[in-house]
Amino acid sequence: SFDPPSMRLIVGPRDKNFGRKYTVNDVVLAPNLFCDQSDNTIYDNLLSELKKTGQEKLFTLWHGDSHIIADDKKMGGRWKCQ
Repeated sequence: SFDPPSMRLIVGPRDKNFGRKYTVNDVVLAPNLFCDQSDNTIYDNLLSELKKTGQEKLFTLWHGDSHIIADDKKMGGRWKCQ
């Protein structure tokens, strides 16, 4: 008998329409969904918004400086309640 996988990762084409049916177990990776891969505008805007909060000490670079996280250890976790 065949047991379907609990999750399937599907990389979609660069078209507006993927042209296929999906199941509840599918995770679809959509290349260039919001912008071109080399366009950092969304990231830059988000980073600017984070800086405007005035809570820069809350955020820290993570995983080889590839992204920024809110550090659970800072502010004793109180930031989660705000």
